[in-house]
Amino acid sequence: MLLPEKIHKAVLVGTSRSAIHPQQDELSSASELDSLLRDAAMPNLRLWQTIAANDLWLRAGYTPGLWSDASTEKMALVSASKNDEIEHCPLAAQELLHLILRDIHAELLAQWLQHAHARNATLPARFLVPLLNKADKDLSMQKLLKPLLGARGHWLVQQHPEWRTQYSLDSDKHESDEALTEQWHLASSQQREEILRILRVRNPQNARELLQQDWANESPENRATLLACLNIELSITDEDFLERALEDKRKEVRTVAQELLRRLPDSQLVQRCQERLSHIFSIEKSTGINAALGSFLAKLGANNVQASLQIKLPESVDKSMKRDGIGLQSYPGLGEKASWLRDLMRSTPAQHWVTTWQLTPSQILQLLSQHEFKDALLQGLLSSITEQATDTTADPTLADCYADWIALLIEHISKDKIHVDLNLIHALVRRLRNLAPAMQDKLLIACMDNYSRQDLHILYAWSQLQSAASEHATPVSQVLSQAWLQHVQRQIAQSKQTAWDLRQHLKQIAYWLDVSDLSYTTQSWPADDWEHWSFWREAVHEFRDTFQFRHQLKHSFMETSI
Repeated sequence: MLLPEKIHKAVLVGTSRSAIHPQQDELSSASELDSLLRDAAMPNLRLWQTIAANDLWLRAGYTPGLWSDASTEKMALVSASKNDEIEHCPLAAQELLHLILRDIHAELLAQWLQHAHARNATLPARFLVPLLNKADKDLSMQKLLKPLLGARGHWLVQQHPEWRTQYSLDSDKHESDEALTEQWHLASSQQREEILRILRVRNPQNARELLQQDWANESPENRATLLACLNIELSITDEDFLERALEDKRKEVRTVAQELLRRLPDSQLVQRCQERLSHIFSIEKSTGINAALGSFLAKLGANNVQASLQIKLPESVDKSMKRDGIGLQSYPGLGEKASWLRDLMRSTPAQHWVTTWQLTPSQILQLLSQHEFKDALLQGLLSSITEQATDTTADPTLADCYADWIALLIEHISKDKIHVDLNLIHALVRRLRNLAPAMQDKLLIACMDNYSRQDLHILYAWSQLQSAASEHATPVSQVLSQAWLQHVQRQIAQSKQTAWDLRQHLKQIAYWLDVSDLSYTTQSWPADDWEHWSFWREAVHEFRDTFQFRHQLKHSFMETSI
């Protein structure tokens, strides 16, 4: 609790040495406080009653009248925020937030805040302090709260030193570059990161130069965090600075620099890796009966490639390769040299092979799949695509190319043609956002049709769509939601009694399936006499309860009652 200076002094030294008088009270005029404390004749009782009044007024955002000239401005600020709250936050939504803060579906708080943001709502006054306290040290929640604070909330955070620091950048997007640059030199690490992100959007070159000026004085931890901000509006003009960062003493900084340079197809790092692979790879065309068979199949419309890939790896990794991030880590299921190959493929854009080998993406996958190093080759190719596909929004042609690659890889994974770790599958699924919504649905539904029980771990990868849905407060489509739930229901009916992984997945999908229609969640469950209901009944009831609550949450913001 924050106390005015005179009240704080009285608490520390006692009322006998620092008496509280209405005329000196920083909280209120004599009439305001006396009307509340007419029975508080004892000084110590008056002190505690004053503290209680201070707490209530602070929570309500009320500014007492003793502040005279400033009072008019502050009360106008509060009145404006009060009108915003009445207009924008329906009572039904407020009641659901009250339940969430009482730990009834507490995990849906982020979704409530996202719906409020979509509605252009302002947080009701009674929830400001609980939410600000809850968001303490939670950066993701602070970002959700910032646009919802309203005039009252912005006034309130100025009364609390930590809140003032956490939310001080809330208006920086409206400040000039010069003002932000001045703040940069005095800001905390967290604030510097936010300032750099804002400046990168406005003027990438000036933001990079600002970082370069203080680079030598930054702590190793800050260097890695701030360097990662260059992923915003990343371009070839950043290359020289990133190349110098490859020489940094800290591995974390070098890793960030390598990742950013790999995203630049024309960077020196990418060119060096392409040159290395040109000496490692050679294409041997089919001859004799194999060539004749390939020609015959081609005439029948087959897309077979009439060649084989030959690979000759180096005996060791030299210093320049390590500088570019080659051979610095091992991967499950891959030997030492196979890991080098994976790193080199990761650093080479997929379209390079289309141009160099004059093959289609489907033929390239076929060529790589035939080699004994296929796992390393395909994993490296997949890594390259998941990183490069993030930078295709400005080039529709390139976006279409990567859409073809993503579609082919998902098809191969779903048919168990590529053995990759779960992190890579997660990364690939996140790239689905680069595709048209209808294509996303088509690919995922096709994958579900190809699943076997042993492929269940892949199903968890598709749960990464939850992050996309949560970020924008929009669930996956209704078509995909229904197909997804029906697939899970089929898996449940075929499962053994102790299918803990599938039960956990059922719990997860309740948070991001489309909730426009409740009817499809009541259909297609096993019959009442199913022998495994004792294991599944609680999980199914929990799923439907969460789904129902989200349905109410969505519709509560559509109401006009206030």
